[in-house]
Amino acid sequence: MGGLGWIVIMALVSFAIHPAVAVVVLAGGFAWYQFSLKKKPGFIAKRKLALAQAEYKKGEYEKAAGNFELSYAAFPEDKAIALHIASTYSQLHQYDKAAHFMEQYLEKYPADLDLQEQLARWYNELGQKDKAFQLLQSLPVESTRDSDTLRLMANILEEKGLDEAAIEVLKRAPLTKRSLTTDLVEVIYDLGLLYEKTGDKRRAKSSFERVYAYDASFKEVATKIAKPTS
Repeated sequence: MGGLGWIVIMALVSFAIHPAVAVVVLAGGFAWYQFSLKKKPGFIAKRKLALAQAEYKKGEYEKAAGNFELSYAAFPEDKAIALHIASTYSQLHQYDKAAHFMEQYLEKYPADLDLQEQLARWYNELGQKDKAFQLLQSLPVESTRDSDTLRLMANILEEKGLDEAAIEVLKRAPLTKRSLTTDLVEVIYDLGLLYEKTGDKRRAKSSFERVYAYDASFKEVATKIAKPTS
């Protein structure tokens, strides 16, 4: 029987003595119960979680991270807290800790592809480029057509000296779209740079001209289209 049960029984017994005594017993019993409840680890952990959420909203990320971790230690099965911790550490640019807690969250919720991509970006920030690329490559192709994701994959490949592979990755973007966006123009410009690097001057200039038509002041595109193709 829990503490509340004993309080009720004591109050009923006290009522037989005098109603006023029962009132005192109930009041004292509930005061004791609330005091003891506040000392329990679970109650403390929930308060820490609420405090961490408030600190996060105020931008007090160091404090929030500590309180989130205290709460998570009490409720390790609640992976939503792990996600909060990962987000908090990313705000502090502590990507090693952010990745650690994101991994724990994704162990339980691997279908969250957007967060898988975010984890890959943190791996890249940590210099774990092969790990980042392998994670992105493991995702469904249709989920990795975001311009930033494609450019990240291409950049990793280019750093490894795999320029042709980088070109193939960027070609996954919807390059035939007539209405361009800044994100897509970034991809087309990067393609132009890769074509230029691999000696395909015709395709390089074609890419740069398309960017120029969208925004003549975009990066160094004006200089790029002025170069001869032969």
